[in-house]
Amino acid sequence: MAKVRLEHVWKRFGKVVAVKDFNLETEDGEFVVFVGPSGCGKTTTLRMIAGLELPTEGQIFLGGEDVTFKRASARDIAFVFQMFALYPHMSVRQNIAFPLVSQGMPRAEIDARVAQAAATLQITHLLKSSVSGLTSGDRQRVALGRAIVRQPLAFMMDEPLGALDAEFRELMCLELRALHDRLGATTVYVTHDQEEALVMSDRIAVMRSGRIEQVGLPDEVYERPKTRFVAAFLGRSNFLPARPHPLGAETPLGPLRLKAPLAREALLAIRPEKIRLYPAQGGVPARENLVRAVVEEIVYTGAENQYYLRAGEVRLLAYTLNQDLQEPGAEEFGYGEEVLCYLPPENLVVVHE
Repeated sequence: MAKVRLEHVWKRFGKVVAVKDFNLETEDGEFVVFVGPSGCGKTTTLRMIAGLELPTEGQIFLGGEDVTFKRASARDIAFVFQMFALYPHMSVRQNIAFPLVSQGMPRAEIDARVAQAAATLQITHLLKSSVSGLTSGDRQRVALGRAIVRQPLAFMMDEPLGALDAEFRELMCLELRALHDRLGATTVYVTHDQEEALVMSDRIAVMRSGRIEQVGLPDEVYERPKTRFVAAFLGRSNFLPARPHPLGAETPLGPLRLKAPLAREALLAIRPEKIRLYPAQGGVPARENLVRAVVEEIVYTGAENQYYLRAGEVRLLAYTLNQDLQEPGAEEFGYGEEVLCYLPPENLVVVHE
């Protein structure tokens, strides 16, 4: 295990600045995910940590050692790519063993490490098979085996599940996290998939235009986004311009109570699943932060109903879990129906543009 630390790292490709003053330190054995849209600099940052790209400015440390200008082969880092990068003419055993053979490791130790990695990944029965006939999921396990057999200080993973279909992605997402917990090695993982980032990470670093927009625990970043970009990229949000009011904030929906009154104009965000819906003519458990709205559109996704609502000039999005419809008194709403929307003060978050 080893800490990874980046200090004031920049990367320029000609006039294009791909990474801007990047600062981050991982803990030993931590699983950190870089997430962001295409072109935000996450893969470039990962490649600089691995030694596949050199920074234009700044320093990179691995286990306290300055590795900024060390070759990739001298960094004791294992890299897992999206497209597996397996050798099709080799067996599973030969693919996993390849980095150890290249190092000139004794045969007995190679066999022991390959057997251990295969057992960890539950692919022992495939060791004699050709990789060309494997499923995508098993190919990914072989690629992981080739990485973990080296017993590196840290793993770098660049969208390793990107080539898998949705069912395999979900399965491998859980497998990768379980594998990390067993090995305990520091892992830096790149993805553009928000759900993947939330499920797998100890900490998330949301990137935008070469910088970290916000870094923190998954629930912290999701529940308390600091900027409009983070709130919109990780899930979906409703946004309301707001200005100071004795109750908390004056908004296009009227005065709303907040946990703390605004000191200046700001932007409020609230997640769709935090808005609670009630029949317009029924009893409600709150007197404040109630907004009358009309159902304009309903999207059924299986697990939930998504209600697109119109409240004056404001359009809101609210989710209700279909499981909740089994509860006594639960309501399902129809097109054109008037409803009451409750916006809990604790779920109205002040964000910056």
